[in-house]
Amino acid sequence: MLENLVPKIGWRTTNAWIAGNLACKIFLVLRAFGLYLSSNVLVCISLDRFFAVLYPLRLAVARSRSKTMLSFAWIIALFCSLPQSLVFRVLRHPHVPEFEQCVSFDAFSSQQLELAYNVFCLCAMYFLPPHHHSLLWMYILRNFQEFERNLRCAESYDTYDMHHTRPDV
Repeated sequence: MLENLVPKIGWRTTNAWIAGNLACKIFLVLRAFGLYLSSNVLVCISLDRFFAVLYPLRLAVARSRSKTMLSFAWIIALFCSLPQSLVFRVLRHPHVPEFEQCVSFDAFSSQQLELAYNVFCLCAMYFLPPHHHSLLWMYILRNFQEFERNLRCAESYDTYDMHHTRPDV
């Protein structure tokens, strides 16, 4: 968090990017990485709860499964955030040459490519993780409802047997 906070304070204070091109790329990759990682970890938590609810007695594999899921969350976050290093760079202002800013101007060869990249980022960061989260919880809820229905059937069957047994047996 500190690695994102200090450059952000400097950037907001001076309104110019004074840390150089490499720092621009690293800072924006880290900024995107944090957002992707938090979305991915929410999916990992949902998956962990999914397995804990549906397979409660499989504790032996739970720890290794959690580590594997978190490793994938980190790898996916890194994979999704690395393109920021290609998109952002330090450019000088056309009318004030001493003013530099970390920007994404003219990073794409066409507007369609830029739109595709932005849609990918939005989906990967904001739409797919909540979608997966919702699907997992709906599946858990459906299984709870099925379990409850089966339990009611079993209870009504036991009640039926108690009232309809032959007294001479």
